[in-house]
Amino acid sequence: MSMLMNEILDATTGRATTPQTAAERNTARATADAAMAVRAGFALPEPVYTLGSPVNATGHANARRLRAAWEAKPRIAEAMDQLISVIDGEKRRDVPVQISALTINPETGRVHRPNGASKVGLYMDPRAWSQLLSLVPAAPKYAAGYLGDLDPAWRAEEWTRIQARAAEVNPDAAVTLRVRFPGGDTERPTCFAAISDDYAAFGVRETAATLQRLARTGALPAGLRCDVAYRGGSARIDLEGFSDAPADGYVAGEIFKAGISLRPTDDKTGSNTGWATLVRNLCLNLIILGTARQQLFSVRHRGTAADLEAALVAGLKRANEMVGGFLAQWNIAQHDAIDVIETAKRLTAAEEGARKAEALISVPGVAAPMLLNWILEAHRMEPANTRTGLVNAISRAPQVGSWPDPIAAEDILARGAARVLEMVDLPAMVAARN
Repeated sequence: MSMLMNEILDATTGRATTPQTAAERNTARATADAAMAVRAGFALPEPVYTLGSPVNATGHANARRLRAAWEAKPRIAEAMDQLISVIDGEKRRDVPVQISALTINPETGRVHRPNGASKVGLYMDPRAWSQLLSLVPAAPKYAAGYLGDLDPAWRAEEWTRIQARAAEVNPDAAVTLRVRFPGGDTERPTCFAAISDDYAAFGVRETAATLQRLARTGALPAGLRCDVAYRGGSARIDLEGFSDAPADGYVAGEIFKAGISLRPTDDKTGSNTGWATLVRNLCLNLIILGTARQQLFSVRHRGTAADLEAALVAGLKRANEMVGGFLAQWNIAQHDAIDVIETAKRLTAAEEGARKAEALISVPGVAAPMLLNWILEAHRMEPANTRTGLVNAISRAPQVGSWPDPIAAEDILARGAARVLEMVDLPAMVAARN
């Protein structure tokens, strides 16, 4: 749950007022978040319905589903461990070689080099063929488009002609072949890129190692989950934070996801790039979503690896300035692990021997043990043993059980949930009252 605003401005009087109902508080939250996004420079897509319109039951279910999918994703250090392990398993290496020394097997079409470690030759990725030919002196432009598709015998014959022309221009011309064994397959060594001497090798693995180090030293925002798609020569790495607002409190215009999207490359297909992103709900079903993004950096593989790392680190710092406000207010509860059952007992003074006057959460006409049961029943709907899980259970409790005055109970418990969210040291404060 985002930090609730204590006051909002009345549109008619211009005076500060305190939101009274859950609907008002949800609208106030969405309004405050939208203003924070605009201050950070985001151009937000407008919701289809009026800002603050309550999301329907389908939207509630979709919010829970999206939240559960986010919670199932690994944290940054774990995800980067996995990515680095995959890349290291490919036994990558950069192989400098003279163009005149490369030959093509007319039966397999694979590339061989003198004294090469692989007897089966290198499989050339189609993109690598184009990159290789772009670095071969006097290579005909048409060759890049079809050499890799030729019959192996014709490919070998055409390559011999291209080599001869290159030797006339520069007999010492050389390239570096970037080689990997996909999935550790020693029978399929693959050249996934061909690069020149001025190519700065800072790509997927180097980016992963930097993120791993920053996560472990606390230099990245806490609470981020990681979504990774690795494609051999490039990757998509999304660092995501997710709102802890109760699913049944979502509204049109809700900003519920914020984070950083990175696209590092190893295969000379483009720059290393990064964006800060926000995802906003635009409808009442949580189906029509809008993404606002700001580019953080876009650096080509030039200069040094240190230059590219510095651009990444600076971009991550800038991203935190843009979306850190959202992450901070969501993360307050995400890592505050607690025993929900015991804490709820103390908050409601439902423990044996506890005094009713010491309850931090109580509803007129509802006995403490019954209130506790309904909160715990609501908690079983989303059983997270964190402050977030407890706050969501308290907010959702009006949907459970038979309340003497459901409207009053919703308001009282919403206020109680807000107090629990804002308690600086929840376990200590609860313990001190019992």
